[in-house]
Amino acid sequence: MKKFYIPILVLAAAFLYFLQNSYAHDSSACTEDLRTISLAGESSVSSSPDMAVVDFTIETQDLTFRKAREENASISAKVLNAVRKIGLTEKNINLKSLNVNEWREYDQKLRQSVFKGYKANRNFQVNIYKRNLKVNEDLSEKIAQVVNAASESGITRLGSVSYGIEDDYELKNKALSQAVLNAKEKANIMLDGLGAKLGKVKNVSENSYSPQPYVKTYARMAMSMDAESSSMPEPEAYAEGDMSITSKVNVTFYIE
Repeated sequence: MKKFYIPILVLAAAFLYFLQNSYAHDSSACTEDLRTISLAGESSVSSSPDMAVVDFTIETQDLTFRKAREENASISAKVLNAVRKIGLTEKNINLKSLNVNEWREYDQKLRQSVFKGYKANRNFQVNIYKRNLKVNEDLSEKIAQVVNAASESGITRLGSVSYGIEDDYELKNKALSQAVLNAKEKANIMLDGLGAKLGKVKNVSENSYSPQPYVKTYARMAMSMDAESSSMPEPEAYAEGDMSITSKVNVTFYIE
């Protein structure tokens, strides 16, 4: 019987030893994980926009499909020629959409939709880049020139003027670098008060926000405007404000 119990006792002792070592290892790992500090760092970098997009629509209507389309094409040619005359090229002008649809209105007496003809719509975008402007020319001045040229040539609706940053790569990197330093600075301040020292980085993650286009909307009908009656805003009305890129990081440091 004694010979039979000896192997059992050896196995039990080995199992207990394994459990003790596993617990010690887990406890050490937990302790190591507890000796960390996690902080969020944030930084914003501002810059004035270097590009703008002017959006406008040309709408015509007629009893026939062909005439509605042809009239729209004629007005569009005048508008685009006017835009070219102020120094912009084909690369700056984009046709966003073109459609010709039936035009119907509800008749109260007949209590039904009645055919009125056709409506043709063309929507254009004009892109203005600061790098293409003359030395003494401002972005707001060019925007005003585009808006006035288009409105005096027969556009139906000025949709919006939006601003942006053409290449924000350097700004993103600058914001990210400053956000990391912000997290490290806060960690050092907290640990100095506790008499501890900041160790190496355990992990880091980032969340950057690109600048959202700054948009000004002008719900203004321009079909009936002429050069004398036009009261479109002056360049000051299109003055752009600064745009910001914000970067946020989450950093976990070891505590020495």
